[in-house]
Amino acid sequence: ISWIDWQIEDDRADILQTTKNLMQLRKSNPVFDPKLYRFGGPTTSGGPKDLAWFTNLGTEFTDKDWAFSDCHTIGMFLNKSSLNGDADSANSFLLVFHSSGDVVEFTVPSAEWGKTWELVFDSTRPAGEPIPQEVTAGEKLVLPSRSALVFRTVED
Repeated sequence: ISWIDWQIEDDRADILQTTKNLMQLRKSNPVFDPKLYRFGGPTTSGGPKDLAWFTNLGTEFTDKDWAFSDCHTIGMFLNKSSLNGDADSANSFLLVFHSSGDVVEFTVPSAEWGKTWELVFDSTRPAGEPIPQEVTAGEKLVLPSRSALVFRTVED
């Protein structure tokens, strides 16, 4: 019993399903565990970084890139190797965020970060459910305005 009408209107059902889908993605992939602190450095001597940030050109962010105030597109790599013993059953992820009202090109980072990526979330689609798509390292993607994409590794 409450004064709040908890009925979801049809025009709001998509945002509810999108939220459910993102919660399920987070829950089913240990790489998104909020208790896992990342440093942006290798998890083992000479190994890959646990976290990396990318420009829309597919290159790692530099100090100069962080200071560039007109940056509207950023990629974030989350490495499964930061999970230690759980890495065998996990995937690495590449999250791409684009805040501009313009369409932009984003280059998938080089193969050292992942050779093949599967699209698992697309904010431009109903409920974020993507059209099945795989992309490879170095491939150029066209990002719609104000979009977020999440890719998971198919193979490392």
